[in-house]
Amino acid sequence: MNITDLSIHQSIKQYLQENGITQLTAIQEQAIPKLLTDRGDAHGKAQTGTGKTLAFLIPLLERVLKSQQRGVKGLIVSPTRELALQISEVAQPLAKTVGLSVATVYGGVSIEDQIKKLKKGADIVIGTPGRIKDHLYRGTMKLSYLETLILDEADIMLDMGFREEIVEILQYTPKEREIWLFSATVKEGIDYIKNKYMNDPFIFDVKQKTVTTELTQQYFCVVQQKDRVRALSRFIEVADSFYGLVFCQTKVLTQDVAEKLNRYGYKVGALHGDMSQSQRNVITKKFRNKQLHILVATDVAARGIDIQDLTHVVNFSFPEDHESYVHRIGRTGRAGKEGTAITFIDKKDLSLIRRIQKKFKISIEPVDVPTIDDVIQNRMQTIQQFVARSTDNAHPQYQQLQELVNSLSEDQVRSTLYAVLYQRYIEPIARESISSMSEQDINNELKTQELSLTVGSLDGVDREQVKKHVLRVANISARQLKKVRVIQRKTFIEVAADVARTVQKALHNSRVGGRTVRAHMVD
Repeated sequence: MNITDLSIHQSIKQYLQENGITQLTAIQEQAIPKLLTDRGDAHGKAQTGTGKTLAFLIPLLERVLKSQQRGVKGLIVSPTRELALQISEVAQPLAKTVGLSVATVYGGVSIEDQIKKLKKGADIVIGTPGRIKDHLYRGTMKLSYLETLILDEADIMLDMGFREEIVEILQYTPKEREIWLFSATVKEGIDYIKNKYMNDPFIFDVKQKTVTTELTQQYFCVVQQKDRVRALSRFIEVADSFYGLVFCQTKVLTQDVAEKLNRYGYKVGALHGDMSQSQRNVITKKFRNKQLHILVATDVAARGIDIQDLTHVVNFSFPEDHESYVHRIGRTGRAGKEGTAITFIDKKDLSLIRRIQKKFKISIEPVDVPTIDDVIQNRMQTIQQFVARSTDNAHPQYQQLQELVNSLSEDQVRSTLYAVLYQRYIEPIARESISSMSEQDINNELKTQELSLTVGSLDGVDREQVKKHVLRVANISARQLKKVRVIQRKTFIEVAADVARTVQKALHNSRVGGRTVRAHMVD
């Protein structure tokens, strides 16, 4: 759908077209027409980067324009200062084209300037939960005539512990107001708000398959936790250029990984919930300006980072849920540029990789940790650059060094230079040993074979009974038995491909539940 197809104010339409926004994204195509024509609560499920800001801003501006009320008519609540400012950057010029005023309120700065802005009058307020609550307590912002409350990135707000603030804000709003809730994932807290405060909301759902970019090559690497920093450093080393996000599950791990990468000599910063707003601002700015090439962050802290040209996303820790996986890797491979996503897992997590591939119909390929030889090959370029720079003789002690070198034989110069370059560039990695699972072993692990057994639930057997029978009779490990599915007349089991023939022979003519079993391979 094209912007010209929307029944919106001509000034808004013209501004969007002048700024190159002509085609609606999937979430915009679902949400905007519905919110323009129908009253009611709404829940939009979409990731950052799918255009959801305009999906709620355009209909909100149209609502406010038609309103006869005075005061704040639209309130947008966002989890972080960064996200609030991003929304404000889009909202301010759009609102200006139709003569509406927007105020942005957030913590970490003087509240007095915000109070002055609110006193002048604001049609729409954008802010963070804590600072909005402060203004409500002080009476410097009133929501008596509020018509639309938008909870943006609501899942992250709840993850950050803002449930109480959201509930308090809701208590200040009129009963007849509408709630538009947007989130990347649907968790327990989202359902709580929908069930308690929203009335039969419209649902706008951008399916994950529409936001998983084909430009992102996705890989997984089986590597032990203790070896992951060294493994990560090797992936960084062999990349043509590495400008990426590294996701960790906890604040402690985030800081630890960043510090270790710093010791490796990389330009890296950390972003997590224990940092002050000023610290977050400094790190975020440096990363945007590419003064830092690597940002290690938790999911919550990284939600405010929206950068188009990231080359890599690394899941140092496996995400909590499938949607979070897609949300993370969707940050690279954008704006027509290719990206790489690498997920570190334990061997036991192979089944999770299978589920994600099946659910989203995507391919996540196994990859080996780059070898020491791979890294050395890459570092040879760095060594060549060092040698080229070494033609600069403007060092205070150069004369003394020159005399020393001149006193050496040609063989001594060669061996000394080799030793210096080796100690500086090669030795730190030459002794590393990383415990990981090879791509071949992973492929063998992932290969399975299905067998059918001529016994089912009508014969009085259940899944647990069949599982115990297979493990005992076929003498295989629980890891090699991948799946057991019992239906009325048959049972289907899935085993590692390399033991399938052995399992079939062992089970054929065995007895379970008082019945003789026939076992057959399923093509």
